[in-house]
Amino acid sequence: MTFFGKLLGKEQEAKDWLADYEKRIAAAKERVHKVIPEGKSFSIIELTDKQMFVYGDNFGRGGQAVYQALGLKPPAAIGKTLQEKQWLELSSELLSQYAGDYIILTSNSHTLEDLKKIRSGRRSTL
Repeated sequence: MTFFGKLLGKEQEAKDWLADYEKRIAAAKERVHKVIPEGKSFSIIELTDKQMFVYGDNFGRGGQAVYQALGLKPPAAIGKTLQEKQWLELSSELLSQYAGDYIILTSNSHTLEDLKKIRSGRRSTL
């Protein structure tokens, strides 16, 4: 934002926007941490027709907002891996390792119920 503010000659507007953003993030973070128990993990998972992916904090799908802005954490066992690579394709066998206490699911054709079936082993493929 600072870069674009300088580029467009709107440095003060950029500073104002960033200050407002920080206030809104602080308020959102406070609300989230009131309802999410300490130490709970989050995963951002995408299901496509034939594949499953998990995303880190800087690869879209809300990772920056979830992990950076709100300070939520991926499952501890995979946090470093996601930080380094930012996304991984998963097999259904690996889902239990990458599924956090809370899952943010993106898909054009699947539901949370589909993911639960995969996780429980009732459905071996997408």
